[in-house]
Amino acid sequence: MVLQTMSCLTNELVNLSRELARKNKELMEAKEQIEAMSRMDFLTGLANRRYFMERLEEAVSLAKRHSTPLSIIIADLDHFKQVNDIYGHEAGDKVLKHFAEILKQNCRREDLPARLGGEEFVVLLPQTTKENAFQFGNRICQIMRESDILGRGSPVTVSMGVAELNSQDDINQLLTRADKALYAAKAKGWDCVVYL
Repeated sequence: MVLQTMSCLTNELVNLSRELARKNKELMEAKEQIEAMSRMDFLTGLANRRYFMERLEEAVSLAKRHSTPLSIIIADLDHFKQVNDIYGHEAGDKVLKHFAEILKQNCRREDLPARLGGEEFVVLLPQTTKENAFQFGNRICQIMRESDILGRGSPVTVSMGVAELNSQDDINQLLTRADKALYAAKAKGWDCVVYL
């Protein structure tokens, strides 16, 4: 009788251990999913601002330590408010998703495209000079120009500002120079890339 009771208790403990292991695995998977979601922009599937800033900090540190080039591009969809006003927010979302997809398809594995917010995006380009970043930006501008995203025959264009890390830069200075380059692109007439 004692052996039978012990055997039942052992089986019960084994079953409880298996159930606990299964629940722990589910919890770990849920935790990983939540962490991934906290790094992602929900609409576009790109990295979000917070995750981009974390990665930028790491990339700047590595680039300075190893004396390798690093560039960033800040991109802003031209006249985006008009897209929302004329075609509606659903069309605006379609444009944002389309642009995000273009970035994903054209970035290398080591690059990091992100959505800063609204219609503003940024791309981290490790081991990339400003000249190469400029070429990349021009390719993206051309793809956007040739896309009829809204099916109306008029393209949605993008303006971009490029900055390359220099030895004196901190993250804010790098971002500020890219932002100034973006405003120079807009002042130049939109639909172009400028680097400073």
